Amino acid sequence: MNRNNQLFKTFALTSTVTFSGGLASVPMLHETFVIKHQYLSTEDFYHYVSLGQSIPGVTAVTTASLLGYKINNRKGQFFACFGAILPVLVIMSLLTMLYTLIPQTGVISYIMAAVRATAGVFIFEAVLDMAPVIIRNDHIKLLITVVLTLFLYLLPGSTVYVIMLCLVYSVYGFLAHGGHHD
Repeated sequence: MNRNNQLFKTFALTSTVTFSGGLASVPMLHETFVIKHQYLSTEDFYHYVSLGQSIPGVTAVTTASLLGYKINNRKGQFFACFGAILPVLVIMSLLTMLYTLIPQTGVISYIMAAVRATAGVFIFEAVLDMAPVIIRNDHIKLLITVVLTLFLYLLPGSTVYVIMLCLVYSVYGFLAHGGHHD
């Protein structure tokens, strides 16, 4: 099995079966990448894992990014991150669909209203911070942002579809540019 397939498979498996955060996957990753395949030394492995722990963000993804890059450069980074993200994306999409089946009445409706309001504020703040950087001098990204925003606003409950569209667009963009990020 080539390195990219191994990276994807290992991170997809650890992302699916480990709970309690990124540290829970370390023994499985060490067994696969250091002992079984000898892609890197134990010292390098723990160096990148500890670096992944100290970088802000989702530990599993930052660790996947660092180890994937170390093992097989940009392509390894892509396959490792995709493996770490895909199971969570599928699980959360299914849970979101199941959530729509829960009756939204009584106390549940008040709790969910509070969660949506709080999440909305954080998302709006993040959008305001990121928008100038993301859409700077890129009319296509600006158009996509406006269309997806309108899509979410006009068609409630379409969040899962927007996430899936964004994933497909991101993978297409990555592959169209030969694995290089703009």
